[in-house]
Amino acid sequence: MELHLQAEYLRKLLGAWELTYKKGQMSFWILFTLSQGASDVQNLQQKIKVQSNEQIQFDEQSLYRSLRRFYETELVDFVLIDGQKGPQRKEYMLTGIGLELLK
Repeated sequence: MELHLQAEYLRKLLGAWELTYKKGQMSFWILFTLSQGASDVQNLQQKIKVQSNEQIQFDEQSLYRSLRRFYETELVDFVLIDGQKGPQRKEYMLTGIGLELLK
């Protein structure tokens, strides 16, 4: 394999690996962060960024999908909080099952 093709292949391989690694870390970071207190998605996103020294960042849609899945499996629950200017927002917290799983 030519050197430039090999470098391109390695770059693609590394990109795919990083994406898989990041997705695998998302569950841990969400549960770990919620173990420290309830949070809405925007605050959860910011807390993860800060706690990971800005090494881990997830977009809101990915967080919402994971939180919906965790809600369906009873790992998290939520309460509706009145928004300051707009619609109600969801504040998520771990359930007892979620806390046990994190241990």
